[in-house]
Amino acid sequence: MKVSKFKLFGFSLIFFGLILPLFLSIVGYIPTYDNFKQDGENRYLIEEIYSPKLSYISDSYPSNETIAIIVQMGLSGVSTAVTNYENDLKATGYNVLKYSSNITDAKSLKNLLKGYYENNGLVGAVFIGKLPYVWFKDPAIGYNEIFECDMFFMDLDGNWIDTNSDGIYDVHNASSGADVHPEIYIGRIDASNRTLGTGQSSDISSLINRFHNYRKGNLNIEHKALMYIDDDWQGDANGTWNDWPAWLNNAYPNHDDIHTPTTWTNKSDWLNRLGNSSYEFAHLAVHTSSSSSGGKHYFGSGYAGSEGNITAAEIHNKGGGFAFYNLYCCWGADYNTSDCMGATYLFSGTYTQAVIGSTKSGGMINGAYFYDSLAENNTIGRALIDWLESNPNLDDINNQSWVYGMCILGDPFATIHYDCSVPKPTITSSTHTEDQWSTVKSLVRFNWTCYADLNGLDGSYYILDQNPNTIPTATTGIYTKINGTSFSNLDDGIWYLHVVAKDDLGNIGKRGDHFTLKIDTTGPDISLLTPTINHYSPTISVFISWDAVDEYNSLNPFCIFNRTGQSIYTGTTKNFTINGMIAGLNLFNITCTDSLMNPGILEISIFVDLIDPSVNVTSPLVNQTVENTFTITWEALDGESGIDHTEIYSDSKLIKTVDGNINSTTISGLTAGTHSINVTTYDKSGRSASQTISINVKPGENKIPGFPLGIFIIGSIFISIAYVISKKQELYK
Repeated sequence: MKVSKFKLFGFSLIFFGLILPLFLSIVGYIPTYDNFKQDGENRYLIEEIYSPKLSYISDSYPSNETIAIIVQMGLSGVSTAVTNYENDLKATGYNVLKYSSNITDAKSLKNLLKGYYENNGLVGAVFIGKLPYVWFKDPAIGYNEIFECDMFFMDLDGNWIDTNSDGIYDVHNASSGADVHPEIYIGRIDASNRTLGTGQSSDISSLINRFHNYRKGNLNIEHKALMYIDDDWQGDANGTWNDWPAWLNNAYPNHDDIHTPTTWTNKSDWLNRLGNSSYEFAHLAVHTSSSSSGGKHYFGSGYAGSEGNITAAEIHNKGGGFAFYNLYCCWGADYNTSDCMGATYLFSGTYTQAVIGSTKSGGMINGAYFYDSLAENNTIGRALIDWLESNPNLDDINNQSWVYGMCILGDPFATIHYDCSVPKPTITSSTHTEDQWSTVKSLVRFNWTCYADLNGLDGSYYILDQNPNTIPTATTGIYTKINGTSFSNLDDGIWYLHVVAKDDLGNIGKRGDHFTLKIDTTGPDISLLTPTINHYSPTISVFISWDAVDEYNSLNPFCIFNRTGQSIYTGTTKNFTINGMIAGLNLFNITCTDSLMNPGILEISIFVDLIDPSVNVTSPLVNQTVENTFTITWEALDGESGIDHTEIYSDSKLIKTVDGNINSTTISGLTAGTHSINVTTYDKSGRSASQTISINVKPGENKIPGFPLGIFIIGSIFISIAYVISKKQELYK
């Protein structure tokens, strides 16, 4: 069978345009690629694989951990800053080891860290100055990139092998009982490759002083993040392939996401945002290079820079910036080259504490694990370990190829919430259990404790309100030097006591403790649906229904008690038929307690009336002739519930209703003739009595003004018309 060229073209169009993309969307999206070399060499990225948050995520900011400060021997001019840094970390709660002797090579440095780890429980270290590093060759098949690899210092029990003895490691594996995952984290503070600064010692000292101001709470910057994703990763940001902005949700619920349209990410916009310093954390994805002439960003697709190029010098001159950066930028943290972008952001900014980036092509994928750890108030270094731990196949060469360039420039001990100048208090109560309901409101006692502060503690500010997130200030809080307070007769509801500490220098903590206090002294609110609360019944059985709500707690079963205190009903159903009542007044209580045994009571009364009322029409008399308007009177008696109302009927049609004990009313408008008048009286229970009489109604007189004259005129007109007609008829005969 022959197939035309047009049909073949159509089949191809359907297959490649519809079926193939649909198939790929099912089995996995086509991987994007990044330029690994400036000469145009391309390489495919590893796709992200998401899995649930695992239990390895560390607990919130730990205390009494051991860390190390390793200082380049002979680095002059930084000793004062380093000592202040050491003291700040000690005041934070760390055990600090400091080493500034000669370190000959990377292996010696690693052995030093390994000894600290095995003997002192080391969790992390910072390298200050130009300290050794190692080269690692990309282990993925077909790739030959060589890059600095700080993972060498973080994994202390794995095997690092230089297979051809060229000074470049190319294999990383682990023997039985060990693994390739990191045991510690490290960060680097090194300005030796900067041409833009004022010198190694000066730049380092200024940066460490900035660390101190951050911990003291003196750097005023909003706790807000920026996800800034350039053109080639738009699909990872807008949900087409991924949702990178969602990574930030736990650590930074307040974040701006700039990625769509692609024209929004460009040189001028990025520089403006740096200058405005409106964010604490920035996650940047843009093509980047490093070289002997300095780092550079390329905005727009590929490395063409169609939306502007930014040099390290422009970043340096802009100043401002943010406290933390995560650079999804190839070679963004290539610290062995001149003025790499990561080092430029670190030293040139006004606020910067740490930069996370890669010494090679690529950057952080599966970043939710990193940010979730930061949200737990872990350090930047601990969060990086948590992120690496999230990869269960780190021994796979393709995973190593992607993540082994990741490193920290700056303070690895920084957190996104921590302010060590004023510790966070811890609140307790001797009268109430936190976050549990209590029926005690007469007296509530609170006490709080606080760890020692670098500058000593002067007192506290506290607020009791119903907002869970309040942070007391000198303006809004109540100041006290006593570590406790008490309250009495609080209203029911959920209350929060917020406490922040104040140090001897006048600094007020920005992190407070929040004690949740729950008070409920009110029982359920019970309302009767049917019948009314004061009900009159013509029978000894009545069906009742009700509803009940409690503002804070659950309901226990209902009980109904009679006037003698006898329970006649217990259950969860909100209706019941009361039987066997006596004639006269019957009283009942519907009772319900909440889960705290606070009672709610509704009292209802039911008057049982078993005797009909009586009625006797006294005027007019039977068969009496009455005017068109007349008065009817009657006698109605009821010795039980009392008369409720009387209804008057004429010829079975209701013409009037009279309320209560009124026994007369005026009737008018009946036609002339004989009518049957019925008077029916009802008591309050609904029982009734009636009497019917017959009366004759006279024709009514017309009392319209001018009516006789009008009749005369109209009659005259008709007579005249008749006369004229008769005359005309005679003329035609």
